[in-house]
Amino acid sequence: MGLSAASSDDEGAIFGLAGGLGSLDGASDSEDEAPRVDAGDGALALLERLEVAVLLGLRDAGLARADALDAAGDPALARAASWARLLLNGDGAAVVAAPALRHVLAKPPADGATLARRCEAFARGHAFGPRAARAELALAAAACLGCYVARNYCGPAAGGAAAFDGWDGGALLAAAGDAPSPHVAAGGALAAAGALAAAAAAGAPSAADWWRGRCAVLRGRCLVRGAGGALEDLEAAARGAHDAARAWLAGLGDAGGGCGARARALLELEAGVAAHHLDAPGRAGQESEIPNFKGSYLGRFPLVSADFWTSDHLLERSRSV
Repeated sequence: MGLSAASSDDEGAIFGLAGGLGSLDGASDSEDEAPRVDAGDGALALLERLEVAVLLGLRDAGLARADALDAAGDPALARAASWARLLLNGDGAAVVAAPALRHVLAKPPADGATLARRCEAFARGHAFGPRAARAELALAAAACLGCYVARNYCGPAAGGAAAFDGWDGGALLAAAGDAPSPHVAAGGALAAAGALAAAAAAGAPSAADWWRGRCAVLRGRCLVRGAGGALEDLEAAARGAHDAARAWLAGLGDAGGGCGARARALLELEAGVAAHHLDAPGRAGQESEIPNFKGSYLGRFPLVSADFWTSDHLLERSRSV
């Protein structure tokens, strides 16, 4: 399906539970609207413990936390728990294909602004409140990012990445006049991840900020030359995302379920990698830094997050062609 045909109904639905909630034309932000019931504080605390496990790729701990969240019986976070379980089991493709995301991901967007509007509409039209919506957006971002990583680092056998085959990843990822390398595959998945994470991060610091930082790093890495201030902008975006993620982890304290120190250490490592890569002097004017990553040893994402985000794949291999 072509981009022009895909964009005609981008504003035609709000995307809460599967099936949508009506037309955007009829949506209102007035104070007279009936308030939506968001997740309770207890369930939100369980959710944040689960989000830490997903970020760190801790499968067993994460699945136990998803079970605990289910046991809490809060309907606002039931879908978030389900999507986190899929991610932890290496099935991000099922999240990408979820009916609730079809208006966000099923059709190629005409441009980045269209994609951003889709994500914002998902949040506005969610059947529950903003925190539940943001949790789902962040997990959807993780799933899309996993598709991109799998396609570019693990070979073509990445089921979810096929959903982005019709997307113009080159146009969506271009920044400040700098285009992505022609070696990049499933660029639409990275663009979708960035838009979803940005929409999820529109509020208090949360797990979404960490995903947003990861998206900025990979987008900076895929650009050919880093000209026109593109790298500087992405470095600033990553730095801001890492600062927000630090604030989120600090707010959690020991509520990370025994993983707080590990999460903080990983975040600092990732921030250091990002600063090294995105602030590399003399990079402008170099040839593409994107090699063909097929055959990498990397396994399922995000279960290899600690290995991937701090490994030579973002440093030494980024300097090969």
